[in-house]
Amino acid sequence: MLAVGCRVADKPPEVSHPHADHGHSTGADHGHGETVDSAHNDPNPEHHVHEAHEGTTVYRCPMDCESGRSYETPVDCPICGMDTVAMALGEKAHADHSAKHGGLFFMAPDQWHHLEGVMVSDREFRLYLYNNFTKPLPVTALEATADVVRRDAEDDDIGTPESYSLTPSADAAYLRLLLPESYSLPIAIDIRVVFAPGQKRELFNFSFHHVTGRP
Repeated sequence: MLAVGCRVADKPPEVSHPHADHGHSTGADHGHGETVDSAHNDPNPEHHVHEAHEGTTVYRCPMDCESGRSYETPVDCPICGMDTVAMALGEKAHADHSAKHGGLFFMAPDQWHHLEGVMVSDREFRLYLYNNFTKPLPVTALEATADVVRRDAEDDDIGTPESYSLTPSADAAYLRLLLPESYSLPIAIDIRVVFAPGQKRELFNFSFHHVTGRP
């Protein structure tokens, strides 16, 4: 099975491969004594703080707007307004690059967002979004389109790609693409993603020869 991910740019795409080293970590280990804000929806920096220890549950913006800033209780991010998410203090970024739904897993070029593409049936593709701690993120801010082409037994394209838009599930847990009945595996799906308004598109290449993963 082949799956590659690359960045969309004016120059030839920069190709990367799905993660094989699931134990690698490049994030900072804050360890003991990290300062955590006691803020409650207060965007001002004059917060009461305390020293928290490894293993303590803290809350951070899922978009990391404040560069690792933690809160001791759930709050809205003062920058983007999203709900903060729970995580254990001392938890290392990029320590887990394993697929959560049995699909194909990628790290985005920003080295913060992660994507998992899952072919849950011959016609249904799902795209899940994670942060750099492999915590699920809602897909409400995500824009994604797909260029899909069928392939033959030799993995050559059949015809020309057709373009589709992905739509969010009712609970915003994933983006969904339901292909027409004329499609069958194997297929190639090129996903172009804008992670946030104003950002450039990023390209991720998926190739499926059989149903992968699970809903």
